Amino acid sequence: VNFGLFAQKSLGSLSGELVLVEAADFSYRGLPTRLPSDYYVSKFEVTQGLWQEVTGFNPTDFPNCGLTCPIDQVSWYDCCVFCNQLSERLGLEPCYYADATQILVFGKSTGGQYTYDNQGRVFWKKKANGYRLPMESEWEFAARGGKYSKGTVFAGSNNLDEVAWTDNNNNPWGTKPVGKKLPNELGLFDMSGNLLEWFFDIAANYGDPFDACVNDGTGSKRIIRGGRWDYGGGFLSNLDYRYDNFDPKLRYYFFGFRIVRNR
Repeated sequence: VNFGLFAQKSLGSLSGELVLVEAADFSYRGLPTRLPSDYYVSKFEVTQGLWQEVTGFNPTDFPNCGLTCPIDQVSWYDCCVFCNQLSERLGLEPCYYADATQILVFGKSTGGQYTYDNQGRVFWKKKANGYRLPMESEWEFAARGGKYSKGTVFAGSNNLDEVAWTDNNNNPWGTKPVGKKLPNELGLFDMSGNLLEWFFDIAANYGDPFDACVNDGTGSKRIIRGGRWDYGGGFLSNLDYRYDNFDPKLRYYFFGFRIVRNR
């Protein structure tokens, strides 16, 4: 398959799908916050096409939706491995490691092959230039529109149907191609709903919004936010709502993710 045929949402177009988020003051969980630096975030949730091109397989529950639909059925661990594999494909330094000395690339065997049934310790090399999962603070700041935020309830609008897929507007049933709803102030799509999105943070962290779980131990519960295609009413899509008790091993039809990079 020539993935270049799929306008955007593929490896060849990824660099053009990144949005620069400029750090600015904002309120994070009720506290005045400023992220330590600018960063890039992907316009779209990682798609089936991009996932399949990088990994060689496609675990989705929605194969008929197409390669421009977001990838689902991925665990937190899967996302970390994907970020490393993607980074290496693009000549970038991986962000995640299986040892505190940050030598053993997480998910990669000594023979150089990537596998997707990994668990255990994950260490983040913060200075690496590769792709990674966002921290919750990075995601929330971007979802609210960054320094251009208009203070909307959902990501880009006070009208949920304009920016998100839920069970109130989802026919036929299932995920939908990314980027079909309106973007938010930064040009980011689906942050209030297509799939819920994984973050790197430990759910129990209530300290520094950026330094959380740099050297995390063994499988602490993780945070997911963003709304999902099979829920209505808008409470999941509300930018104040957070799930904070998910096992990183879980794979569901409503779990997806987007990626970020350091500037």
